[in-house]
Amino acid sequence: TEITNQRSSFCFILFDCGAVPVIFQLLDDPNYITSALPLIGNLCLSSREHVEKLISMGLITKLRSFLSQKEYASDSYWCLSNLTEAAPDIVSKVILNEENMSKLVEYILKDTQSTNIPLKKESTFFLATLIMFISRNLQRAFIKPGIFEALVSVLDITDDSIVITRIFYVFIRFMAHVENNLNEYDSFIKLVTDCHLLEKIDRISKFDDQMLVTKSHEVQNQFHE
Repeated sequence: TEITNQRSSFCFILFDCGAVPVIFQLLDDPNYITSALPLIGNLCLSSREHVEKLISMGLITKLRSFLSQKEYASDSYWCLSNLTEAAPDIVSKVILNEENMSKLVEYILKDTQSTNIPLKKESTFFLATLIMFISRNLQRAFIKPGIFEALVSVLDITDDSIVITRIFYVFIRFMAHVENNLNEYDSFIKLVTDCHLLEKIDRISKFDDQMLVTKSHEVQNQFHE
């Protein structure tokens, strides 16, 4: 795991030498799950072909089963985020219709309210990743109080630029949707106001991280437009 953290190319070596099925089997052994999950997460960032192999092994089902086990849930959410980003069309086949999506979102939202900071962060990051990478036809299903509040709340508990940037992109996506569906404008503005979104973005715009400053201004500009 440490090697793949430093050298992503090592993921390809693990696939090429046939080690991945063995690594996947470690997810069945409680002695190794905690060590194997971060490695699986790194492997999810490999090529699409490799991601397809992981999914064919039953990785999505395995990860979803881990979500109910709090000691594994954070890493499982992170793996699911990587899978969704790497192969959104394949992941969407499992959770494509609105009924399945609604049930999944309800489950995720419970974890976004956790007092366990890593779990709260990773579950919200997965929620943001779903919104970013699945069908745009489902965007309106996400612009609602519980989801909006979950996304905004993470801005208060982390300075992780990857997490904040992903959430900023979601808000930009929401704004673009509302711009094309003006009948949703009033309810959207109410969410922005009730959650104090602009104040939180303004606070982040004063960070030392120049990338976050730039992204903050991008969200602010999109909102004013």
